[in-house]
Amino acid sequence: MRYDYLIEPDWNPSILNRSDCDPALWNHGDATRLLRLHREHAARVSQHVPNVPPIGPLLFSRTADARTLHAALDHLQRHGGEAPGPNGLVLQDLEKGEGWSLCRALAKALKEKTYRPGPHQTVQIPKGGGRFRKLEIQNIEDRIVGKALSLILEPVVDPTFYQFSMGFRPQRGPHDALTTALLIARTEKRMVWVSDDVANAFDAVPFNRLMLACAKHFPEDVLELIRLCIGRGSKRGIRQGSPASPLFWNIFADRFIDRAFLSAGRLIRYADDLLLLYSTVEEAEIAYRTLRETCRNAGTPLKGGTGNGIFDLEADQSATWLGYRLHRRDDGLGVHIADRGWRRLQQNLFVAHYKPASPIRAIEIVKGWLAYFGPCYAFEDRRDVLGRLRAEAVKQGFDELPSRRSLDALWQRAYIRWRRNYERRAQELSQAPVVAG
Repeated sequence: MRYDYLIEPDWNPSILNRSDCDPALWNHGDATRLLRLHREHAARVSQHVPNVPPIGPLLFSRTADARTLHAALDHLQRHGGEAPGPNGLVLQDLEKGEGWSLCRALAKALKEKTYRPGPHQTVQIPKGGGRFRKLEIQNIEDRIVGKALSLILEPVVDPTFYQFSMGFRPQRGPHDALTTALLIARTEKRMVWVSDDVANAFDAVPFNRLMLACAKHFPEDVLELIRLCIGRGSKRGIRQGSPASPLFWNIFADRFIDRAFLSAGRLIRYADDLLLLYSTVEEAEIAYRTLRETCRNAGTPLKGGTGNGIFDLEADQSATWLGYRLHRRDDGLGVHIADRGWRRLQQNLFVAHYKPASPIRAIEIVKGWLAYFGPCYAFEDRRDVLGRLRAEAVKQGFDELPSRRSLDALWQRAYIRWRRNYERRAQELSQAPVVAG
């Protein structure tokens, strides 16, 4: 099988004769080259380009390469948690040479089939109000392998997902989900919204069904690595502490929720938060019953009860979703900060006390919160919101926030970014065929 399409044009033509191996793994001194060529290969496969070799037989070797593992390490050092696993190692403590040595050792263990995940550490994260959230923390070695698996598998499977699934996906964040909902409501006159979410999503996943969904996309050697990385050795649940788990939740949900419900109507899913959009309350009630049955049959039931998540925006009711509160206006829908959004701010500021450099962490939390609620800038009383924001921070003991003017400018920039995203998404939806509904 030839892989000529993966060869950069400025290389020595003689290497085109090396058709017996994967050119993405050839060492040419560029640590990012492997992932770049892998994404190109995956894109061509998803686009059904003629004469492109199958990608499945190459997935394990590309995952078990030290360069992929080091890319995973680099990502985790920049974006991952700082907590040590049970063995006490911390990502940020690894120097460059130590990181490469660790990745080469992990690559060898994966190739020789001797890799086994270590134990995880369960910690209780304070949420405020005397409540806690359980979090499973793996050793950094296992987090690196999980992230490497995600880096290789995501480009292969993501293009196959349902078009209105959001969360844990490239360029499919909460603003994309909100924008999609607003555009569908406006263009299709769907002003009855149904909001609910899956109860304990990661813990509830039937593991055999997840592996059945994975078997549609990946060969057996990759399936064995998936079992090691995210399996708990039980019939239900996937490891919450693995960087790969969000991808596998999406694989499961795409097969057993999104596509199982597809013929019944318009569904937008953000991670485990589900939103239905309909034109009448009667249609919404029927669809909600169908959705509850679909999720129950999948083994991941919804939290809510009958009818308590239905909002008729035409009847001056407000819908809440993803921390936003939406209501009908003469010129469309207004977007506000829901009570859930304020509670999340309080919880995050409370938890900041347990982090290093907590005053700096609190400022980062406030800035991130304003960025998240950028869509609300044009609809809220900005003076009131910024005053309440500062009061919440002071209540938690953080009184060194940026000035009101700086926070307002930050919030405004977030709104401008969201408006650009809204316009881009509107153009994409106008050009793409819409399935179901």
